[in-house]
Amino acid sequence: MSTKFTCGANELVNNNYDGEEIGEVIPKIKDILNITRDHQVTVNGEEVDSDYEIEAGDNIEFVKNAGQKGNDEVTVSVAFGANEVDIVSRDGSTILEVLEQAQQVLGLRSMDDTQILRNGQNAGQRDTVNNGDRIEIQKNAGSKG
Repeated sequence: MSTKFTCGANELVNNNYDGEEIGEVIPKIKDILNITRDHQVTVNGEEVDSDYEIEAGDNIEFVKNAGQKGNDEVTVSVAFGANEVDIVSRDGSTILEVLEQAQQVLGLRSMDDTQILRNGQNAGQRDTVNNGDRIEIQKNAGSKG
């Protein structure tokens, strides 16, 4: 079972953090999910402290009472291997800019020897993204990831 992290419209499904405490994981994912200090953490609907140990299948949500999103944002799904993350970026962002946001969480060390697909079609790093796009990064055969 995968662990699901959610903060607003941002979502990350990942197995890499099982067994770690929430407080140790937040610095690793805060930029991807746009987590701020004023977010409270809930696990499976119940508020928890930063020393909560993540278990496989947890639904972890970062919530805050008030706030508004700008209307110049787009949400793009990025997939690499078994991991996938939703990235909220500014309207007009390039695929490269979105991939740089997702790189750490997805475990993508380099864009060398990769193929990029947007909505199932070949795409370039300088192409701009649209709200709802799905970006897939695939390592070319024979390359190490």
